[in-house]
Amino acid sequence: MQRVKRFIPVDITVYLPTPDKRFTAEIITPSSGFGKKIRYFRLKKGLTRDELSERSGVSKGYLAEIEQNNRSLINPRYIQKIANGLELNPLKLISRKGSLSKKKHFFDYIVPPDTLGAKIRNLRLKQELTFKEFTRRLKVSKDSAWRFEKNITIPNEKILKRIAKVLRVSVKKLKEAGERWR
Repeated sequence: MQRVKRFIPVDITVYLPTPDKRFTAEIITPSSGFGKKIRYFRLKKGLTRDELSERSGVSKGYLAEIEQNNRSLINPRYIQKIANGLELNPLKLISRKGSLSKKKHFFDYIVPPDTLGAKIRNLRLKQELTFKEFTRRLKVSKDSAWRFEKNITIPNEKILKRIAKVLRVSVKKLKEAGERWR
């Protein structure tokens, strides 16, 4: 006996891949927020968050939080990484409110040098000194240097002179920041 093949109708749903939609970026102004500027430049270059994440070394989730303005304080190193991923100068990402000098380093816009510790840290970062290298040149312990940068301890006159020499600034400039917060 021969088997008879029967055709049974079956509904098949085919899922076709959707085209990669690139959104158009909103127009930005000099006072636009940091996240809005990142999104603008990312879309202008035709990058997805995944691609920018790979280029910059910053996680996709962190980029999403920044773009949606859910992050108010952003580490300057991440700003530098994102700017490098976008192949931009970091100053293009930071809003310029008021009369800010173009000669300032972009760290000055993010972490205001109000205290002696912040001033020391900003100057160290501008000089591109690692914390380890800074402590080695300063000839103090890591704990002491950390306390100076966090403004927990104020360095004595002798150490303040060494800090000024390592950071290539005058002692007077460092003292001005320290005097305001004593």
